[in-house]
Amino acid sequence: MSLPEKRPRRARCLKLAFLFALTIFFLGLARLTAAQTAPPPNPPDNSTFIRTAVPIQMVNLISQSQISLNGKMPDEQDSWPLIPLIYDLNSTSARLTSGQALYQYACAQCHGANGVSDDPDMVNLSSLSYWANRSNQNVYDALLGDTAVSSHTFTLDPDQTWLLVEAMRQFSYAEM
Repeated sequence: MSLPEKRPRRARCLKLAFLFALTIFFLGLARLTAAQTAPPPNPPDNSTFIRTAVPIQMVNLISQSQISLNGKMPDEQDSWPLIPLIYDLNSTSARLTSGQALYQYACAQCHGANGVSDDPDMVNLSSLSYWANRSNQNVYDALLGDTAVSSHTFTLDPDQTWLLVEAMRQFSYAEM
């Protein structure tokens, strides 16, 4: 079962997500310029930020930024719907389709077709509370590391693992 493609206010949200990414970039440049000592390392690029930031950090940055949407500063509630768009900046529909197919093949039998398992001991991958404090990098490390998912009878290469992470995060978007 595919995830719904319809997202309200997608054009406005996409514009705001782009402005947010630019703001993050320019904030990094401003910090470099303002430094009085030796210059710090370059700020992470957008893909690094998207991979390592947890959603709650993104929400805080958006709601505390100077970005204006139709003359109004976004508050925390307005910021959550932008998170899927920010994550989607780092992916393509082909990658998401591949990740969803890989999930159905490798994960759905235990975690459920939409990330909700019948087994209460399994993580609910559709829950925003699961994803809110986890970066894509955290989930990637858990999938490749020696964790509870080590019961898998298959191995994933790094790109397959990123495909899974990108696809699994989509399950929580319905709550945003």
